[in-house]
Amino acid sequence: MRVSRALRGVFYLGLFVMPFIYWPSAEVPYEIPKVWFFSRWVELLLLLSIIFHLPQISSKIFSSSVARITLIYTGVVFITAIIGVNFIKSLIGNFYRSDGLITFLHIVGFYLFIVFFWKKDWNNKYFFQTIAFSNSIFSLWIIVDAVRLFIFSDTQVVNWWGALGGPFGQPVFLAGYIIVTIPTFIYQIKSSRNIIRIFWLAGLLFNLIALFFTRSWTAPFGILVLLSIYSFIYLKRRGRLIIGATLLIAFISISIWYMAHRPKTFVYEGRTRIYLKMFFSSLKRPLVGWGLANADFAFDASHWPVVLEKDIYIDKAHGSALEVFVTSGVFGLIFYLALLILVIKRLILLSRNGDFFYQTLLVMVLVFIIHSQTNIISISEEIIFWLAAGIVSREK
Repeated sequence: MRVSRALRGVFYLGLFVMPFIYWPSAEVPYEIPKVWFFSRWVELLLLLSIIFHLPQISSKIFSSSVARITLIYTGVVFITAIIGVNFIKSLIGNFYRSDGLITFLHIVGFYLFIVFFWKKDWNNKYFFQTIAFSNSIFSLWIIVDAVRLFIFSDTQVVNWWGALGGPFGQPVFLAGYIIVTIPTFIYQIKSSRNIIRIFWLAGLLFNLIALFFTRSWTAPFGILVLLSIYSFIYLKRRGRLIIGATLLIAFISISIWYMAHRPKTFVYEGRTRIYLKMFFSSLKRPLVGWGLANADFAFDASHWPVVLEKDIYIDKAHGSALEVFVTSGVFGLIFYLALLILVIKRLILLSRNGDFFYQTLLVMVLVFIIHSQTNIISISEEIIFWLAAGIVSREK
């Protein structure tokens, strides 16, 4: 299928620009503008697809097991949202994230666009390049903010007790996106020569520096995860053992340091309480869940032994698998896990002949899956997975 230049241009422009989107004067200045931009971007992609390529779209694409599971999962999410505790909220989403059915259907639309129009002969050349170049620029933004904040004591720099989030606002959102997309630099470095390779090495360095200034635990653990995955893929048995032992020692050391410096008193907004309350609430509606974007209702439905005069507001389960179980029940969880497994399986098969493109995409998906179980993620990070899912649905 020949894809028009306009469609390709809009796709790559959106991919490049999305991490930068925020609206300083908005009530929710960071994630909501990103979601708004993403929705308009997908609508434009689909509109151009209909205008230029409608006769070329074939239903044969749905012969892919990934595509079929995606459609079933979409149906489960939609049905459980309708019969959930608050359909209007499921439709619109949370105030701070706009993560309801409207946004979810845009994500599915984005996935379908990739399924119908991904072409390896033109996408491989620019795909990782676009992401890496975008990352290089906003990483420089973070470094400039760090200089302003820590050297010139500029109080205008937005920060979370010294942690920087740049155009993502929340430092953990930025850290997650950087960790998941760092493999794009590895791809560019290996695929380039001479001065171009130096450019991408500099970009990787900028990303690592920006990651440091997020002051997030995602940074050290994410780097360990990346090194572990790359070691497993590319090293032979002896090398894997050496690197594995080194990483294990590093992981234990970081964990001991964390345990020594964590708060000595119980933290009510900590992961332990959030996970337990969400899990116990999910058992109250195990089959159909509470409905998309209704995790806050689930959190309030389970009582903690210690009564708080004023509890914290939690609107996400802080882990994607738990979030799906809470909001879409056991059926949603089954098809969500099946989707993850199928995408990984397809990427492994596509990577077996040494194709570095699919190997890089596999690393990104694995890091995404691990990171998304430990924290809330930005939509900029989430679409990386759906990009990969669309690509493997397209490839034979």
